[in-house]
Amino acid sequence: MVPADVLKRADPWCVELASCLMAKAIKTNKGVTAAELNTLRSLLAAMGMTPVDRSKMSIQAERPKNVFTLLAD
Repeated sequence: MVPADVLKRADPWCVELASCLMAKAIKTNKGVTAAELNTLRSLLAAMGMTPVDRSKMSIQAERPKNVFTLLAD
């Protein structure tokens, strides 16, 4: 779900924290606090998971691989 090339090796804690907050929001009847909701929104935004933040990212599209490069090896 996260756009390609956005997350790097140092980001698993960010994904884990966002996952825990989302699980808490879904599983508990009490919901989450305003602070937790703001934290979740910030984490999702940092990962490019909101439409606005996704539009701010400059990610280059992958070029199709040239099949003839296999012949050169």
